[in-house]
Formats: sequence, C-alpha cells, structure tokens
Amino acid sequence: MMNLGSLSISLNKMADSLDRSFNELANNEWLQTGSAKLSEKIAGEKDIPVLAGDIIRFIAEYTSSEVGAVYLSDDGESFIPRRYLWLIG
Repeated sequence: MMNLGSLSISLNKMADSLDRSFNELANNEWLQTGSAKLSEKIAGEKDIPVLAGDIIRFIAEYTSSEVGAVYLSDDGESFIPRRYLWLIG
C-alpha cells in the first residue's frame, strides 16, 4: 500500500514529465511551423542575393534576432559578403 508521501512524489514526477512533454510538443510545433513558412519564403527561382536576404530576414524575425548573416564558402575559405548581411529592426 502506498502512503501519502509516496503518492505525492509520484504525482509530482508525473506532472514534471507531462510538463516536459508539452514543452517538447510546443517546441516541435514551433520548428515545424517555421520550417513550413521558410519553405514558402524561399520558393521559386531567385538570385543568390535575393534568396540570402529572404532567408536571413525570415529566420532573424522568426527567432526575434536583431542580426542575421549567411556564411558562404569560396574555395574552402569562409567569408561573409557584406551584401548578404542584414541588420533587423
């Protein structure tokens, strides 16, 4: 037979587990929604500067970021072309 203290501990563990599960579901929904909206933004044929700008602006706004950048690689060397860097706000 379970005493009141053990029952309380079990219920608290269950509540914590449910809270984690609901948070994971909310996070997954946020990611899936963002992914779908980003796909809509980048659909179609676009030049690299336009595509980079659309991606940066969307991700920065969706994540409430103030700055966004796309890093490109040319012959294995990373660089940030200024035209692909945006300040959001």
